[in-house]
Amino acid sequence: MNEVKAYKCSWCSRCFLRPCNAVQHEDGCNRNPRKRACQTCIHDGYKDVEYDFPRTGCTVKEHYCLHFDVPMASQPWLKECDICESGYDGPDQPIPFTCEHYETKPELTIK
Repeated sequence: MNEVKAYKCSWCSRCFLRPCNAVQHEDGCNRNPRKRACQTCIHDGYKDVEYDFPRTGCTVKEHYCLHFDVPMASQPWLKECDICESGYDGPDQPIPFTCEHYETKPELTIK
C-alpha cells in the first residue's frame, strides 16, 4: 500500500490529488455558501411524502424548499417570477443559485 497526499474540499468530503482540481471544485461545490445553493440555504429541508406504490404505502423523505413549500425538483428559484410564469425561456430567466429568498444557514461561515 502507498500513502498519497491529497487535497480535500473545505465544504464536502471530495479529495483530489492535484491542488488545482481541488480549488476548481471548491468554487462550484454545492456546499460552498458563496454559490448560494439550496443545500446551504436556511429554507432547505425535508418533508415526509406518501407515495401510492402498488401494494405498499411508503413514506419517503423528499428534499423541500420550506419557504415556498415545494419540492426542490420543482425549481423554487423560479417562483414569483413574471417572466417564468409567462413561459418565456430566454436569457433574462432566473437561474439556479439566484433565489431572492436565499439566507445562509447560521452554522455555515465562509472560510
